[in-house]
Amino acid sequence: MKVRAFLTAPFTPFKGQDYNLVVFKNGESVVPPELTELFLASCKKYAQKFKVYLATCLYQEEKNLCMALFSPKGELLGVQRATHINLRWIDEIEPYDDIEIISTPLGKIFLAADVDIYHPEVLRLAIFNECDFIISSQMFPMVDFNEDRIFFGARSAAAANRIYIIHTTTYSSALICPPELTSDGSGFLAYPTGKDQTVEFDWEDAGISRRALMDALLGSNCLHRYRNILEK
Repeated sequence: MKVRAFLTAPFTPFKGQDYNLVVFKNGESVVPPELTELFLASCKKYAQKFKVYLATCLYQEEKNLCMALFSPKGELLGVQRATHINLRWIDEIEPYDDIEIISTPLGKIFLAADVDIYHPEVLRLAIFNECDFIISSQMFPMVDFNEDRIFFGARSAAAANRIYIIHTTTYSSALICPPELTSDGSGFLAYPTGKDQTVEFDWEDAGISRRALMDALLGSNCLHRYRNILEK
């Protein structure tokens, strides 16, 4: 399935680019609870106006850190709440205990909220639930931002899970995939940049190697033993 996505700051207008997906980068802070209703209403109107699927930046709803996906008709297709919390938010945010794979004509999408991208168990659960690609949104303060965090976070996740990841932060956006699918072996189809950018990919390109990975994991003794522990 061909995805043509625009990675941009919230509510940036565009014309004639034939996008089917827009992904909002984070601002300098998470959208606070008192502005969440207005923010989501504005996201709905944006998706309707430009007739695109829209993945939001991070926002806070009650005690959860959230991302959402809207349809071109403005329908709220799903909300993913962060299952792990950055320590700087430990007093105001609570972790969620489940993940949701959102089915769309573009594919089955998992929204990785903030530091969930660092947790392989979360991403593997998404893979086992037949996720086709991941949209990751992270909130970095400027003092903490560096490309190594992308390389060892989202890039490592794409390589380990044989999957495409659209990765955004306050200061960057990138398109990452299994390294063998890039001419330079880097795993970056679009390198991190602070500018708005257009990315295109077909998530089925990684489908064969991801299927092989899943078959190997499902047939492994390690997973079998893990299931036995859970069943006791």
